[in-house]
Amino acid sequence: MKWKWITFVIICKRIAFVIIEAVLVAMIIAASIYSFVANRENFLNFSLAQALTLLVAIGIAFNAVQYKGDERKRKEQIEKIVEKIQTMVSDPAFYSFDEHGDTQKVSLQIIMMCRKLSNCIEVLDNYAKFYGMKEDAAYIREEYKTYKILVSGMKCDLKYLSSIEEALKKHAMNIDSKCDTIIVKIYK
Repeated sequence: MKWKWITFVIICKRIAFVIIEAVLVAMIIAASIYSFVANRENFLNFSLAQALTLLVAIGIAFNAVQYKGDERKRKEQIEKIVEKIQTMVSDPAFYSFDEHGDTQKVSLQIIMMCRKLSNCIEVLDNYAKFYGMKEDAAYIREEYKTYKILVSGMKCDLKYLSSIEEALKKHAMNIDSKCDTIIVKIYK
């Protein structure tokens, strides 16, 4: 629920920036029209120094915008990975096993979930170095390792898996809450 609120805030910020940019562009256009009307003879007369200054300013602005755009895309990628982890651990199939179910099917399901989660955590670890959330990613990895130890050794014993549902759910909730913390840290 928290990540939905954060996403809403991010969308509102983007809308505000678009509105501000539109107002600034309109003001620049209005100032240009006024300048042209007031001074038609010398409107396009400018020196080489003025042209170079303008080009340097445009170049710096372009690079700054490109950098911010790349940074935003990286943050969105991290957010998608974290949301993917949250979706996996929030799914009842992650921690709830029917003791009368198909052992082969459950075993395959556990293997696939563990692979997916492991891959997502690995990618998160790579990004964690750059955003000051190394401890959070390490915590998620440790919770996942504990979960994996609990389920991988006994993936064929459905009675055992159904009896430890609360312990598995606890690990899933811990991972989920740490994911919320990571999303908040990304946009600080």
